[in-house]
Amino acid sequence: MPFNTASVAANTTPLFLKTFLQHFLDKPDANSPRHQLAYDEALVLVRRFLEYGSRHTIEQVQAFTANKIPTPSWVSKTEVAIPQKNLDEAAAHIKTDMGEYGAKIFGGTKWWQYRLEALHCEWIEMKKDQRKRELATDHSTDRVILYIHGGAYYFGSVDEHRYQIQRHARKLGGRALAVNYRLAPQFPCPCGLQDNLAAYLYLLESHKPENIIISGDSAGGGMTAALLCLLRDQNIPLPAAGVMISPWVDLTHGFPSILGDSAGDYIPSHGFQHKPSMLWPPPTATDIAAAQGAEVGASSTHDDDDDDASVGTDSEAENADVVDNQTQRLGFSVETPSNPAATQELSDRLKKISMLDEHTNEAQIMVDGKLVTIEDQIQIYATNRQLHHRYVSPVAGGSLGGLCPVLIMAGGSELLRDEIIYLAHKAADPKRYPSAELFLKLDPNEQAKLDKYPPTQVHLQVYDDCCHVTPTIAMCRPAKYMYRSIANFSLWALARKSKAQQDSIIQFLRDANLFYEAADPSDDEGSDVADQAHEAAQHPRTARSHSAASSPAGPVVTVSGIEPLYTDNMIRERVTIRGVIRPMEDVSQIECLNLDRNSIAVIKPGPVQRFMEARRQHDKKYRKRKAQIQRRRAREYARAKSEGFKLGDFGQDHPPPTAIAGRADFEDAVKLNKQTKGKSGGLINNLFSFVSSRRDKDKINLREDDEKVQATAKDSQTAPNISA
Repeated sequence: MPFNTASVAANTTPLFLKTFLQHFLDKPDANSPRHQLAYDEALVLVRRFLEYGSRHTIEQVQAFTANKIPTPSWVSKTEVAIPQKNLDEAAAHIKTDMGEYGAKIFGGTKWWQYRLEALHCEWIEMKKDQRKRELATDHSTDRVILYIHGGAYYFGSVDEHRYQIQRHARKLGGRALAVNYRLAPQFPCPCGLQDNLAAYLYLLESHKPENIIISGDSAGGGMTAALLCLLRDQNIPLPAAGVMISPWVDLTHGFPSILGDSAGDYIPSHGFQHKPSMLWPPPTATDIAAAQGAEVGASSTHDDDDDDASVGTDSEAENADVVDNQTQRLGFSVETPSNPAATQELSDRLKKISMLDEHTNEAQIMVDGKLVTIEDQIQIYATNRQLHHRYVSPVAGGSLGGLCPVLIMAGGSELLRDEIIYLAHKAADPKRYPSAELFLKLDPNEQAKLDKYPPTQVHLQVYDDCCHVTPTIAMCRPAKYMYRSIANFSLWALARKSKAQQDSIIQFLRDANLFYEAADPSDDEGSDVADQAHEAAQHPRTARSHSAASSPAGPVVTVSGIEPLYTDNMIRERVTIRGVIRPMEDVSQIECLNLDRNSIAVIKPGPVQRFMEARRQHDKKYRKRKAQIQRRRAREYARAKSEGFKLGDFGQDHPPPTAIAGRADFEDAVKLNKQTKGKSGGLINNLFSFVSSRRDKDKINLREDDEKVQATAKDSQTAPNISA
């Protein structure tokens, strides 16, 4: 089944039309972001896209989301390759940082440096801002965003995110360096971390750290958290600030909101499932042991599958009819203890080892008194035994203190909401939210960090009823205020340490008529008035002291370059869809902030049950294909291991089974890599680029008109009076 623009459009168009009609027949509440048609349509279409993608291979999804999107004529795009010296320096820092425990967890210190092509990035900025920058003689106040795109660590690209990135750059009056980092599963953790660290080290060669903002959304937000901690621990100068938009920071899915109502979000609570291919899923430890000729027990024996061509079989009916032991593999097993004593013994043992066993990739947990052993890899980005590591799940780290100021955003209806709120509070008050005792024992260095680093300044905003990474829906009302808030926080952070930067930002705000003004004229001024009038009627008593602009309903998100006062190292806010700010409730009233520390970043029965049910449904279609692929991949991995993983000089490393570095043949690695590459944009991609970026052009034209008016007024004031 093809996965391209035409097939996606064919699959989503009926839903688009249905949503359009339903929206007006049963219009959502005025206080819901879904009241706006653009948001309502985007939410259901993204959800449908992810569901449709699950019927295709990861290679197909990666290729589709890497399609080339044309750059608008008013946007400058310059490609750059990161030098090898920066990659080597980044690798050295990670090797030092991960230590002996990290090297054991990730299978070594060399395989993750393997790559098939150079690391490419893009400089993105408005051409108008580029001309100003090139004419300037002093570049000490250049403002730069290092942007890390999202996509669950395994899909997405700079092309796909460019329309968001260019808007961030425009509102900052600067430019962005966006990284096309290596993606899982072929390049799992810590490959992407090395790439983004190398890009930051590249920036430091020409820019002061206090002029840089590191920003990311979703998986890119989680990567931002991991990268900032790495910079801190390696004594690399921190940037002016970090921005995390709906960061994914707990890959165990262990917080309560993941099991909540998913109607207001689009990400799947059961994890990502895909049609099996030679890229995913990887073989299990049992498969690999069998391929190596090890004795794995009678219940785990597999018949030989010499017909590799049969892997391509797609007959769902045939797969559904096969029920023999060879093909009926769900990737997990359920064992009922023989007696209550055995149940208690298993429960006590699991409490001690959590989900870890240093000698296997299996995850084990008690569910309804039964022992569930998950053999399949749960997350695409990392193996099961890595899910608790700070590179993968930053909420599990010893401390998030000692970082630069960070802005952390969440949607009130997104399933990741609780882990995001927890991350923010953990950073601002590290000793109140320490890691699980088990994790501190596994890596003693993490305990030292808890005692070493002071709290981080954190600005937390949760937007009412919004979904995951709402700025993706760039044309919707809440996104407008999110972009403003990010710009305001970034300008404030940049101005903190540099008088020259402060003066430059003041001039930038004055040029845009924003300095100490009540609203941002670069975005829908008329709608601001309507928003504020609506909020005044709905919430007449929400006003409080704030540096943002005020409306009758309360302070409103705007761009002024000023932040409110931090209390206990935090600004804690909830924001309506119309940008009106109110204080967040007390910590004691938020469930996720009152959990047992030893339950953080540990898999739990609820998410496991959803994973198991999703896997059962998925494997009804693909279990034969999956079994064949996993056995074939196991034989290939066993051969690569016996030959010393000859694709690179990996020494004693043991790459994860998904990694390109663990392939037996170079030709096979190149072929797989080629299958994930996007194609040049067609008519629909051109249209998407034009529509999504049109706002930027309109605002640039508006800014130019304002500057002309200001210049004319200035000239009239300085012109000599000749009438006398």
